Amino acid sequence: MTYPNNRSTLGSEFLGEEPATEGLEMGGMADRIVGHLTKHSGSGEGQSYPSRGLVGVFGHWGAGKTHLLNLIGERLVKQSSADSPCLVCAFRAWEYEAEADLASAFIRCLVSEQNYPWKQTPPALNETLPSKATIRQVAWRFADFVYELGKSSDVGVLEAAAGVGRALLDLRESGQDLPPEPVADTVRRAMQDLMAKLVPESGRLYVLVDDLDRCSPPNIVRLFEWFKNHLDTNRCTYVLGLDHRIAAKAIVGHYKDYMSFEKQESLDYGYRYLDKLFEVEFEILPNSATEEMVLARLEMNAGSLAEWTRKEIGRDFGGEPEMKSLLRTTALWVPRVLLRTVSTFRMSLEALIEQNKTDRTLFSNDLPSSFPFWLFLLSALHHLFPPDHVESFVRADLKQCQKNKGIGSVLDGGENDRKYGATDPRSDFIMEMNGIRTEALTQPQIRYLYRTVREKTPRGFRNVTGAG
Repeated sequence: MTYPNNRSTLGSEFLGEEPATEGLEMGGMADRIVGHLTKHSGSGEGQSYPSRGLVGVFGHWGAGKTHLLNLIGERLVKQSSADSPCLVCAFRAWEYEAEADLASAFIRCLVSEQNYPWKQTPPALNETLPSKATIRQVAWRFADFVYELGKSSDVGVLEAAAGVGRALLDLRESGQDLPPEPVADTVRRAMQDLMAKLVPESGRLYVLVDDLDRCSPPNIVRLFEWFKNHLDTNRCTYVLGLDHRIAAKAIVGHYKDYMSFEKQESLDYGYRYLDKLFEVEFEILPNSATEEMVLARLEMNAGSLAEWTRKEIGRDFGGEPEMKSLLRTTALWVPRVLLRTVSTFRMSLEALIEQNKTDRTLFSNDLPSSFPFWLFLLSALHHLFPPDHVESFVRADLKQCQKNKGIGSVLDGGENDRKYGATDPRSDFIMEMNGIRTEALTQPQIRYLYRTVREKTPRGFRNVTGAG
């Protein structure tokens, strides 16, 4: 299959790929989720759990949701059998954000072979069954109907009322005694018909949905509504990889014009909405094995980042215990965050080592022995915090901060002006920073290192600091 240009780097996966070797022990979690999707319940009726609906795979940005979805999809395909066939469709929602309606885009994706990865082919798309053209024609008509219905939901009250009036007149003139079928029932029946063409009677379709939390709030909420109210059929289960915090905020943002309550109450509403929407959810939590995974993924050949750093500079360095302490905070246990932090740190350190070959005073006179620690800290801040917060840190008198509340206080403000709540993992990172007692850098030194973190290009210390 082809991949769009929105693929990430640094080993990040794309939904539908073969799962990478990860080292975070997510295989056990994938087995548990697949068990919930396929094993029979204890009712004795042979019904799978859950028989239908939405299953959530929750986690922060960069926690490994796509990787876990790939593990789930691969396992479902491998255990598919003639008696109980499994079809696995990958729907990458963000690819369709530019379209007017995600629901109609989703229906069209169901009949595209490229959305069935891991060397599987939808049986209904084989030439021995109804022709591909016939199935696609049905699906596209269904998608067009959904799209038109979506547009009608946005019309004004008067226009909507006029439409209802016209429908009643048409009904009276037709001589029918029974009212027309409700729209929701029409959509659900069309979805069931499409499933009957795609999935064998004894089989099940699992739709893995990724990157929905990157979409706009209206698209997020609309697809939630369609999954729950219209597309929920007996032969189909949806597994959504989702940052539930972002989704809750999107829900609140979508409904904010209709509700009036305090900020925290509104966020509670978003979480209650999700709780009602999902049959069951699994959450990816921070993992202490992330450092080991990152070193292996980046092929750095060391047991720890501190060990790799010593090898690179050829000596011990100040601040090594503090580096290890920061690496134990949950803020750096998010795989993508640490991948980017370590990659930036490595490129920056290699740039400084290259510069030291031509400027022998860089390591001996211009920078203290603890500079690798400060370079690592700046690399972490670069990927954890907004640029203006990092700039405030770089411009602060760090020596004075160490004497007062600690250097982390620059990022978080005063007690009555906290930027990061207690549930934000960055708050623990800030607390750990407040305990740092490694000799602080001078203004020219820290600005030089921060510039290196951003440019990742060798530059002379005196040329940079002399230029201001």
